[in-house]
Amino acid sequence: FLTIGYNTAHAQQKYEREIRIRPEAVPATAKAFVAACTGKEKVHWYKEINLGFYSFEAKATRNGRRYSIEFDSLGVIQDVEIVIRFEHLTNVVQRTITEELAGRCSKYRITRVQRQWTGSANALQEVIREGSTTGQYTERFEIVFSCKTDKGPVLYEALFDALGNLENLLEIIPRNTDNLDY
Repeated sequence: FLTIGYNTAHAQQKYEREIRIRPEAVPATAKAFVAACTGKEKVHWYKEINLGFYSFEAKATRNGRRYSIEFDSLGVIQDVEIVIRFEHLTNVVQRTITEELAGRCSKYRITRVQRQWTGSANALQEVIREGSTTGQYTERFEIVFSCKTDKGPVLYEALFDALGNLENLLEIIPRNTDNLDY
């Protein structure tokens, strides 16, 4: 059980599998969005299969920053994420997130931090092109972390608002592999 505020709840589960695809398999609206904001950067396209739905994801590096641009199955923009270091968050946000994780886990390790933006297509394109925008958008932080619990290590993906408050928590379901691990 995980405590969120005063309510006790189970973490929802997340299963995700990425398959590299050709640009021809991507909706035209998604390709047009990416073309309008990336320039000459090489773009890699993926189909992301989740529990009950799928989406498309473009990954590109622009000005030394790694972007992930996610679209729904019809090619409508969902969010833009950029990989960052935990240390790049403000001290207040770091402290709030650290307190949340320490309250859930006897021991934890952050494995990935991404700044996530949602908003209008124009604002998101401008953020990618210029690094900022005057348009309306919402900023969040997506953090993947391993958590030592009484039932062993568990991998989670957490979404925090711009102040570091937990909005969503998903337990990541590990993928079965055909490889034997020794």
